Amino acid sequence: MKHSLAKVIAGRMALPSAIALVIVTATLAASVAQADPGEVGLNNHVALRIRTNAAGWTIVERRTLVDQRLVHVLSYENTIAPEVRVSDVRGKPTIYVGDCKLITVYPQDAAANKTTMEKLAGIWAQRVADFIKASGPAHGKRIPSAPSPDDQRPKVRGPEAPPVPAPPA
Repeated sequence: MKHSLAKVIAGRMALPSAIALVIVTATLAASVAQADPGEVGLNNHVALRIRTNAAGWTIVERRTLVDQRLVHVLSYENTIAPEVRVSDVRGKPTIYVGDCKLITVYPQDAAANKTTMEKLAGIWAQRVADFIKASGPAHGKRIPSAPSPDDQRPKVRGPEAPPVPAPPA
């Protein structure tokens, strides 16, 4: 009887488990599908959201370009005290981190965010600075490179080492 009872319980549990799996999978797929295509960030930290096409670039192309530039910034710029500034380039505020141009704010960006280009540039610059401090290597500290496998091997020194043969004369 125990054996048949176990089969009945297993059979009854299989259907709810399968339904739960379908629901979880559908929920995850929906959340991925609804992700903001202009969201720039890492590990649930959002640096900025690009809401409009500009200068012939689509939202996704602009996001991709900013993503690439942020990788460079996080790899090579000071992440402890990042030098984030807004400079005027051809009449438009442009955000730089160190010497790396990150993004230019266009009138349509400001309109989509119901503000001015200068105010939006200031908001984005502050968010980018906060993002870099939070997301930089070890939160602003450079991570030392791992020792090579050769450095892990024990060194044989002293009387245990075999003698080195003398070179032929």
